[in-house]
This record gives sequence, structure tokens and C-alpha cells, in this order.
Amino acid sequence: MDQSRDEIESKSETVLPSTSSSIKDDNNIITRTLLSPHTEESQESLVEIERERLGEEKDQLKIEQERLAHVATEKQRLEIERKSHLLKEQKYQLYLTKLNLSLQQMGISVNSLNVPTSSDTSSTH
Repeated sequence: MDQSRDEIESKSETVLPSTSSSIKDDNNIITRTLLSPHTEESQESLVEIERERLGEEKDQLKIEQERLAHVATEKQRLEIERKSHLLKEQKYQLYLTKLNLSLQQMGISVNSLNVPTSSDTSSTH
């Protein structure tokens, strides 16, 4: 039994140093690869990739600016439309007031007409 232990220990010692030197060699290759200076070709490739990325970002920025300009234009259009509706409502109120005055001058009772007020019409919108 002691003899088999000695054989196992001797084999372990033989295997471990060779494995450990193999690992060191692999690490040296990886380290040399990672630490090696970039070649001119790889630097140009990186610069080209960065240019493409910046070009894409520029395109995205342009699209976003156009979208924001469209949103601003739409807000202006809606504000103009709101003011237009407000003016139409005011014209309608003036028309109803003139009509009521004309009817009163003719002696016709105004109480029978249902005249919506500005607050009545805004609550339905």
C-alpha cells in the first residue's frame, strides 16, 4: 500500500509541473496578445467602426430633431385651431345676443329661446 501511495504521489508531481508550465505558456500567449500594440491596420479598422457609429448617432439625432420639429408644428396647429374655435364661439354668442335684442324690439318674448352660454358649450368639448 505504501508503494502505491508513493507511485501516485510521484505521478502527481510529474503531472502537476507540466500542467502548470502549460498554463503559464497559455497565459503568456494571452498576455502577449492582449498587450501587443495595435497594428496600423487594426487602428484604422477601429477608427472606421467609430466613424460608422458616429454617423449612425448623427442620423438618429437628425431624425429626433425632425420629430421634435413636427411635434412643435403640431402644437402650433392645435393652438391655432383652439383659437379659431374660440372665435367661432364668440361670434355665435354675438349673433345670439343680436337676435335676442331684435326679438325684444319686436316684442317677442326672449325667455322661450334656449341660449347656451360659453360655459355650456365648453363643458361638452
